Order: sequence, then C-alpha cells, then structure tokens
Amino acid sequence: MRLMSFVALCTLGLSAQAAELTLADAVYVHQLDNQEVKNYLWNKTDKLTLSPGKHQLKVSYSKIFDDGFDSHTKVTVDEHWITIQIPAEGQYQLTTPELIDIDAAKAWQEAPSFVLEGSKGKALATLAPRPEAPPKAPADPAAAQSMAEQQLQYWWSQADDATRQRFKDWLNQQH
Repeated sequence: MRLMSFVALCTLGLSAQAAELTLADAVYVHQLDNQEVKNYLWNKTDKLTLSPGKHQLKVSYSKIFDDGFDSHTKVTVDEHWITIQIPAEGQYQLTTPELIDIDAAKAWQEAPSFVLEGSKGKALATLAPRPEAPPKAPADPAAAQSMAEQQLQYWWSQADDATRQRFKDWLNQQH
C-alpha cells in the first residue's frame, strides 16, 4: 500500500514531465538512483515513473524455462547496475533481447544485456550491466573541492608524525 502511495505521489509531482518505464516479466529493479524499490513474492514492481534524464537502476533477472518433458531450468542474473537515459516523457519498456529457448537464455546469462524500448517497441539502447554503481559526480565543482579538502584534513588528522613527514616529502617531490 505504501509503495502505491509513493508511486501516486511521484506521479503527481512529475506529471508535467514524467515517463513511465514498464519492466519485462523476468526483469526486477531493486534500486532506482538512491531509492530502494521493493519486490515481494507475489507482488513484483512492474512500472516506474521517471523524470527525463539519466538514471541508475540496480536490476536482476530470473525466469524458469521449460527444457523438456517435465523438466525446467531457472536462469538468473544477479543484481547489477545499469544506466538508462530517458529522452523525454512517454512510455518505455526495460526488457532483454528475445530469449527463445534455454540455450539462448544460458548464452545470454554469460554476458547479459538489457534493452530500453520506446513506445512502439523500437530499441533505443542496449544496456550492459556492471557490478557497481558509478560514483556520482558532485553537481558543484566548489563542493567537490571542499569534499576533497575535508578528506585530506581527515586523513591528516588520522596520521602519525612519521606518516605526515613522508607525505610532506612526497608532496615536495611533486613540485
């Protein structure tokens, strides 16, 4: 219920410039940018409301394939990050290339990719997953410098006198 309320609020807040991303049956989103997305055993999140622009998604894949009489094989891809670019408001779908049988699914599992499709099913981008999210660059360069300065001050305060002297010597060699 909370998730539906959250989605409704997001929809109202982004109604002027919103895109709806529908997820294929076997594609699961666990995180959208810095927001966790809940998936429950019988209630998978299958649509996300996004603003146009760049988004980081933590995705996984899980599907059971029939591979013979009374035999099934589950194909999974663990959680990985992908970056999607939503060009404008509208309808989009996050899916996989067509996996017609267990052999195609197992081959895809070794080097998975996801596909961002537009409203008419046209592929807009192929997205290769990576294990970690890329670091987010600070929007303000002054803030980045301030953060670097804060980190230097912190590590300086943690160092003993010998380490500080080695650092000073190294720093003098740099100029």
